[in-house]
Amino acid sequence: MAADQSLEEHIRNLIDLGGGPAGAADFLFHQAAETPPDRFMHWVPEDVQRVMRDRSGKPPASIADFDWFEGGTYSAKFFRGLTDAENDRKIADDKNRRKQRWLDGVRAVHRYFLDRA
Repeated sequence: MAADQSLEEHIRNLIDLGGGPAGAADFLFHQAAETPPDRFMHWVPEDVQRVMRDRSGKPPASIADFDWFEGGTYSAKFFRGLTDAENDRKIADDKNRRKQRWLDGVRAVHRYFLDRA
């Protein structure tokens, strides 16, 4: 989130970037890892909340328990001076960090909806 952007603007931008309820939910799960959902869910449309509620209903136990289809884009600087094996490990570590962040957000959203049940 840009320093000059409000949380509301940021959330609305994530929803727009999602291109639909499922994509918006994924962006918002990442956001929920760092911003408590009760600070932003009032800006989230009901159709997106429904997807988030459904997808966070039973969070995976760990990052090993779900498939990840997000690809990363890396600059050449990311790999400078590394062997192929080190490159592979660095990409795997980066992917695992993104997976963990998503899972942390899913768990936060899960708790949010449980508290409102």
